[in-house]
Amino acid sequence: MKIGFFVLIMLAVTGQALSQAVDSLAVDSVKLRTKQINKPARKYGVWVAGYVEPAYLRKANGVNLGGGLSFLFRSHYHVGAYGSVYMGDYNQRLIFPNEFSMKYSQAGLWAGYKTTLEKPFQFTFDARVGQGKVFWERRDNFYNMFEDYALFVQPSAGCDYKFLPFAILHGEVGYRLVKGLDIPEISDDDFSGLTLNVMIKIGLF
Repeated sequence: MKIGFFVLIMLAVTGQALSQAVDSLAVDSVKLRTKQINKPARKYGVWVAGYVEPAYLRKANGVNLGGGLSFLFRSHYHVGAYGSVYMGDYNQRLIFPNEFSMKYSQAGLWAGYKTTLEKPFQFTFDARVGQGKVFWERRDNFYNMFEDYALFVQPSAGCDYKFLPFAILHGEVGYRLVKGLDIPEISDDDFSGLTLNVMIKIGLF
């Protein structure tokens, strides 16, 4: 009887020890993965990015599809280039709406700053400055009836979430300022306004 009681106690103690060991291994695994993702930022790196940006224009709603390449240096700063194109129709009044549609594209310099907190989230401050082309495009033969170039300036503030050691999900809010358009019945204000951006960055951070 005493031997059976002793065996039961030993089994209980062994089971408790195994349970604690399994829990410890699970916690260590999570800590290791978190450490790998949130390891100190590189002093130098590079990444490519693709983004979707709702384009709230005065007479239309569409999206800008874009991407870029940027180089990280001194852990905080990045400099690179970007480009994007507007996907949508502009509710214009100048020409017959079934024959022509408005498009625009832009490309230029992309620079910014990020914090280096050793956490999944990092705050960012960016600016994209480039030249944009606005044009009326004929639907049947893609002929541009009117076109002009303008300065596009877009400062923004956002947040990075590193969900893999080589991948970041980025979201930001900013303002698009356009200057220099000279097309009948179109003004800079038609293209200037609040911007929202969702981006994926892949690279060495």
